Amino acid sequence: MSNNIHPTGLLKKMKKLRQQKLDAYKSKNPFFGDYFTQLAQLGEMYGLCYEDALAKAYEPDDEHDVFIPQLLTENEKFFYDDSRELYNRYHNEQDTQKAKWAAQFLIIMHIARRGKILHPGNARIALTRYGDNGEEIIAMLDDSHLAQGLHKKYHVTLMNKKLADSVIEKIEDLSRYADPKYSPRACRKLQQCKNFLKKFHKTTLNIEKSK
Repeated sequence: MSNNIHPTGLLKKMKKLRQQKLDAYKSKNPFFGDYFTQLAQLGEMYGLCYEDALAKAYEPDDEHDVFIPQLLTENEKFFYDDSRELYNRYHNEQDTQKAKWAAQFLIIMHIARRGKILHPGNARIALTRYGDNGEEIIAMLDDSHLAQGLHKKYHVTLMNKKLADSVIEKIEDLSRYADPKYSPRACRKLQQCKNFLKKFHKTTLNIEKSK
């Protein structure tokens, strides 16, 4: 009797093993599984508490239903400036925390590997297996926060559009003054950048060219 497994059965078995692995990790790290729900709740608490504190500090005029800068009092101007700074600070922190979560997910599920490069196209294919979590991370693959999170903690280089753009820009900049006689270091750097650019998937580079 053959021990070979039918392809359909093998696919189901792999899917079951992936889910078991994810469930096991969630059981040890409860915060991981419900991350985005808790992050949203944190955002609501953060916004309400600080906006309330700002309102008490500056006492803006509730009669101004429409934002007209010329009609604002000095207190209202300070209030709106501080509110805007607070909003930007929170959302930057939120994006950073989401990126840490996404980077951890990619490593745990072996979609990204420490010290290796990660192509967004490959990541998208793998992430389609993970439902809402996968969709959330797919939407972040061109995000600088995720790229930084992956590189800082796991030394993973995310080969996305933004990185390709920066490499192309660096090549164009170096090409202006790289000369074998007068600037050999610039020539070596230019060649390094060109070699690195070859590692990007053609689909990523085509997206850049079509902009």
